Amino acid sequence: MEYLLFQRECAHLVRFCFSKEVMTTSQLQDAKTNMILYDHPIWKGIIQLSLPVFFVNILKTLHDVVDGVFIGQMPDQGDVAISTLMQSAISLTWPVYFIFLSFGMGLSVAGNALIGQYVGRNDMVNAKKYSFNVLILSFLLGSLLQSSSMPSPL
Repeated sequence: MEYLLFQRECAHLVRFCFSKEVMTTSQLQDAKTNMILYDHPIWKGIIQLSLPVFFVNILKTLHDVVDGVFIGQMPDQGDVAISTLMQSAISLTWPVYFIFLSFGMGLSVAGNALIGQYVGRNDMVNAKKYSFNVLILSFLLGSLLQSSSMPSPL
């Protein structure tokens, strides 16, 4: 039964995607919500929601590998192993990137939990207040981390 519901919802999305009809944003959001939460087991929805994060991490890793390959081929300058120094500089970027990513994920998870509690209680005033606070806090935290990571002028 669940598989038939999943097939029906997927067929509905494909029909709207490839037809000349225009699907409104709310219709698309409702179709995605039904497909992720109600029409099949929750683990499939979790996989669908985790794919963007997975691809971002794959791209970051591939970026570092490509950097390592090209920088590893640079010739040394006399007694100084330039390629080794450059490799170590590249390997230092991942922890810094992950710290920034962790701040963003933590703020996102905490904000979603608080906002979800207020929406569940039908307290839209506090939900909007907390969503605004999370937005401002994320902007300020992003600005602070960006300014702290900028190199100082020589």
